[in-house]
Amino acid sequence: MSYETVVAQNVKVTLEISHFYIWFSLLWFFLGLQSRLDDGFLLRFLRARKFNYDRAYQLLVNYYQIRADNVNIFRDLTPSTVKHVYEDGVICALPKRTPEGRRLYYYRPGDGNIL
Repeated sequence: MSYETVVAQNVKVTLEISHFYIWFSLLWFFLGLQSRLDDGFLLRFLRARKFNYDRAYQLLVNYYQIRADNVNIFRDLTPSTVKHVYEDGVICALPKRTPEGRRLYYYRPGDGNIL
């Protein structure tokens, strides 16, 4: 992949985030809600829904709804509070990465008491 291609892709992603940020901010303002609006956070939702604003927005709403409905789980959610999940083998990382360099994790719900 050439340098120009990488730069063009980064510019496109930056523009998409900017557009989504403006669109999302207006919706949240009119609904009277608050959310994180940093680029990295919003980009997660855009990528998950292939940069479709409506679907990314719905995913973000669902994310906050789940957090609101399960306050007892998310209140003190830190790596140290869920360390036992990894130690018990409930969530494991595969030993090798994908050809693209991504780490794969798998989940075995029957192997432990998560909560």
